[in-house]
Amino acid sequence: MTSKKIVSLFLFAVSVVVFVVSPPPVTAQNRSAGVTPPKPDFQYHVYLPLGMRPWQVVAVWTRLRYDFVGWIRGSEWNDVRGWDAAYFDYAVSADVLRAQWSRGYSQNPYSWPNENWTSYFSLSQWRWVSSSLAADPAWKWREPMFISSDWQLANGAQVLVDGQPFRVAGPFDGYTAFGIPYRYWRLNNMQTFLFWDIGSSVRQYVVAGDVELHYDAGRSRIRTTSSVRRTDYVNGSPDGDTVQYVEHLTEYISGPVAWPAKDDPFISTPAGAVSELAAPDSRMLLH
Repeated sequence: MTSKKIVSLFLFAVSVVVFVVSPPPVTAQNRSAGVTPPKPDFQYHVYLPLGMRPWQVVAVWTRLRYDFVGWIRGSEWNDVRGWDAAYFDYAVSADVLRAQWSRGYSQNPYSWPNENWTSYFSLSQWRWVSSSLAADPAWKWREPMFISSDWQLANGAQVLVDGQPFRVAGPFDGYTAFGIPYRYWRLNNMQTFLFWDIGSSVRQYVVAGDVELHYDAGRSRIRTTSSVRRTDYVNGSPDGDTVQYVEHLTEYISGPVAWPAKDDPFISTPAGAVSELAAPDSRMLLH
């Protein structure tokens, strides 16, 4: 009953300045004693953080995770809990990055299988452009991962989110799910719209006000919270069954590249990776 939730992020990039330390000279006495000559200068490079480059939308080795909970109420009464995690592992081109996704469950009364899939993200368009998952025409709406470039956000403004009108409020002060203070915009749907339809007498609609989205009001512009409550309609009337999914951004590993964790079997270092540069392994700061 749950849709594929597709997500992504901004990332910090750290500039570096390189100091070249010349090796000690090799004297005739050292040569005669069999002393090994020093290594070339580049072996003595020291890399230090310098500052922040302009932000970009994700990069190779970005890692992120959303945790979700679903409440199914009415004729059925169940909770579903799990997570979606992504690892951007490859630059297909200067514009398109590949992301490896995984979904797992910690509470799964329906025994849905864990899933893995591949998606492709356009840096210029700020959106997913394709996926190894076949498109399912039953799902009629989904929330974007980032603040759209054509949204004019201001308190009381109206924007279209995947074609549906939403009211903007904020920005508000709050905390991410991993404890970082930030400011966010809150968006709520202004009218009821069709969410899921398989062509039967049962359809799912989202009633006005039953979608709440939070987006970072700082540089990252990423969606940090999503709450979507769907109501079952039978032959055009609600029947009392609802499904509500709430998800929070719970982790974002960032840096000049989001370097893989040591001994992580999920990650293989891409060819040509700059292994000399000690990159930070830190959670995302949204401001």
